[in-house]
Amino acid sequence: MDTLEKIWNFILGNKTLAFLLVLFGLFLTIYYGKKKVTLDDKSIVKIVERIKSIPPAEASESLKEEVRTAEERLTNPQTAADFFLKGYAAHIENHYETAIKYYTKAIELNPNFAATYNNMGNVYSDLDNYEEAIKYYEKAIELDFNDALPYNGMGNVYRRKGNYKEAIKYYEKSIKLKSDYAHAYNGMGNAYGDLGDYNKAFKCYEKSIELNPDFAMAYDNMGITYNAKGDYDKAIECHKKVIELNPNFMEAYHNMGVAYKNKGNYDKAIEYHGKAIELNPNFADAYCYMGSEYLLKGDYDKAIECHGKAIEIEPNFAGAYNNMGNVYREKGNYNKAIECYDKAIELEPNFALAYENMGVLYKKLAKERKANECFAKANKIQKKQEEAITQKTNN
Repeated sequence: MDTLEKIWNFILGNKTLAFLLVLFGLFLTIYYGKKKVTLDDKSIVKIVERIKSIPPAEASESLKEEVRTAEERLTNPQTAADFFLKGYAAHIENHYETAIKYYTKAIELNPNFAATYNNMGNVYSDLDNYEEAIKYYEKAIELDFNDALPYNGMGNVYRRKGNYKEAIKYYEKSIKLKSDYAHAYNGMGNAYGDLGDYNKAFKCYEKSIELNPDFAMAYDNMGITYNAKGDYDKAIECHKKVIELNPNFMEAYHNMGVAYKNKGNYDKAIEYHGKAIELNPNFADAYCYMGSEYLLKGDYDKAIECHGKAIEIEPNFAGAYNNMGNVYREKGNYNKAIECYDKAIELEPNFALAYENMGVLYKKLAKERKANECFAKANKIQKKQEEAITQKTNN
């Protein structure tokens, strides 16, 4: 009888020892099973350390793929970092409620995890819940006032709120902390563009691109700004660069279509809006613009079809109803046009353009009193909106 056989027979003859060995084996199985899927795995630790400093909206496609792969392995989350990774993975897929659930758990486990507060702010910003976003950004800054990311997030929120000067202050703070932060320069360019200060906007975009030559979003925003300035050829040039960098950037095709429309090249505009729709069949804005372009070409049936598709995708799309009203007005179906304008105003009571368009129709029908009422409402709304914009600009 060899030595191994003697040991095996000894173990089998000792029930207590056999039981203890089984328990030890079970412990090793559980321990190493967990080890494969928790942050003890060095590759996952490395990813978490990287993504802490890269908001989901700024993650490259390759990084997103790494996060997805790591998250699939993380079947037994236990630590704050585990839940942070799970939240990040949900966030890059725009699964906001799931992201909030995981980030909240990360905060419960580690109340001083500043990056989690910043990302929670990003989620609420994406959901247009600006007050909640500000609350989380402020907490992130309280925990780590040298981190540029929450200042950039605050800038994005204040810009979306229409407080452009306050937004610029936060972008400047972010850049002061991180001088090579291309996204902060891009955001500041947007804010200056909103203020109509195109020269400063272009300088910001140029700096952003200097820091990151492949930054497609900065080129796209530069194109939007050239379009607002009326330089449509330069706008088209910028959007072409975006598509060269990222052929799946659907907004670039849409924005290229807008530039061609403004230039008066409606066929090209329709072509590019069509390409945007190929990339996203539920792109309601692209259908709406395409409808307007068909109207300008005099193809009323196609225009109605496009606006109808936009409304099918977004039933509360007031702009699409307004534009549909314009088509019916040109077709001579005045009752249908009024129905559309009424619906647009029902959905958006301060829709000055819808009142104005309805006024034009009533004037055409020689209904002067109704026309004047519509024009008066449109003027009143526009005046209030201009005052609000001036107030925000001066703040």
